[in-house]
Amino acid sequence: MSSFIVKTITFLVVLILLIQIPSFFLPDYWGNDSLMKKFRHLENSHESFNSYFLGTSRVLNGLDPVMFDRYSKIKTKSFNLGVAGSPGMERFGLLDELIENPKYNTKVIICEFPLFTVPSDRLASSVRGRYFVNTHVLYNFLKIMKYDKILDFSDKLNGIAKMNMLWVKNLFKVGLLKGQFRAIRSKNKYYNVKYAGFKELDVEHAGEPEQRRRRVLLQDTLSLTNRHTASLDVYNSSKEELDNNENIHLSHVIMSYIEKAKAKGIDLRFLLLPKAHPEYYKSSYPTFVKLPEHSKIDYADPINHPTFYKVKNSFDRAHLNSTGAHVMTRLIVEQFNAKFTDR
Repeated sequence: MSSFIVKTITFLVVLILLIQIPSFFLPDYWGNDSLMKKFRHLENSHESFNSYFLGTSRVLNGLDPVMFDRYSKIKTKSFNLGVAGSPGMERFGLLDELIENPKYNTKVIICEFPLFTVPSDRLASSVRGRYFVNTHVLYNFLKIMKYDKILDFSDKLNGIAKMNMLWVKNLFKVGLLKGQFRAIRSKNKYYNVKYAGFKELDVEHAGEPEQRRRRVLLQDTLSLTNRHTASLDVYNSSKEELDNNENIHLSHVIMSYIEKAKAKGIDLRFLLLPKAHPEYYKSSYPTFVKLPEHSKIDYADPINHPTFYKVKNSFDRAHLNSTGAHVMTRLIVEQFNAKFTDR
């Protein structure tokens, strides 16, 4: 019996080691096709980029790299690495890539503030929604759950169970190997990404899904008003409430990246953008507000920046239109310039 157990354990260990081999030939972002295309463009482009924007579609549609470079007081060549639906946990692997790999010549990173949020069932059923869940991510998630003061106990247990299941699936490469081999075969394929990765949202160039969201907003602007009201509730929180809801492990993780970037001579700043889901601000703002002033950029603030919650600057309830994006980019680069000058 003991011999059978030893043989079984040995077989499993060897199997786990063997199926990890493809991972050594792939970058951390291999499971996100949009990121693969953008990084392939960076690696094959004749242009020398040194500044990068990371985040969700709010970054993709909200930060114009060409405008940023035009007004930046230091020499920047920017690229927008924002992708729709990018999970916060995915962003940490991207930060590691840009900070540690000298081929990107990284000088500036502006990163939408990331959370360790459990992927939805729909997202977790896809490779893209879970490929980044490794042992390091799971460890940080468990620590963040330990110090979380917002979720109730049942939500924490449910999240821990889901994340452990995703980790086990990834450990045994359930549903991942086919995608990994496909990514290996196409890893040297060149993709031409236009407009330095930026996707401007306007009526003329938006696709049908975006146009549909636009029509929904114009027919009823209440959804936009609700997001403004929900963000106001968070930003009007007392100092005591914010202190009580800070997640000290998330703060530790974020600060470790700030220090790691600083050691490499990289200016890393975390960003809050307007019109995100209300739950995002409840979880992010108490920790974000504790960051050093130089390391944070906040344009989600509905008190100081109500203009981004207005219909004239919105494409839909969650995204800026081209006008709003240009206003946002100009303000961000002005704040960037001011902080750079003050240092």
